[in-house]
Amino acid sequence: MVSIGQSLSELDRCHEERATLAECYRAAIHNVAHHAIELEGQTTARYRQYLEALALEVAEAEPAGLRENSANLRALLRDYRDKAAEYLNHLREDLTATASALQQIVDTLA
Repeated sequence: MVSIGQSLSELDRCHEERATLAECYRAAIHNVAHHAIELEGQTTARYRQYLEALALEVAEAEPAGLRENSANLRALLRDYRDKAAEYLNHLREDLTATASALQQIVDTLA
């Protein structure tokens, strides 16, 4: 036989665990924002703003809302990864062009 007291204590435990999980998820999003690799100042600042806003939404979200936030987090991470790859490719192109120009200067001097 199931007692009401036992069911209520189990329900309370479930609510506590859900709150703990939501807080851990929020903290993880906050940490991702805090430890973002610096690209261009404006790009990184905007990325951090979006993540901080997402972390605030997580703190207030219902369980169904957490699934939607998870998709938003994935999209933000994917977008930032793409911007980082583009930024790095631009740096590689600049390095290659600079190395080529330096090689031409050395060849000319030789």
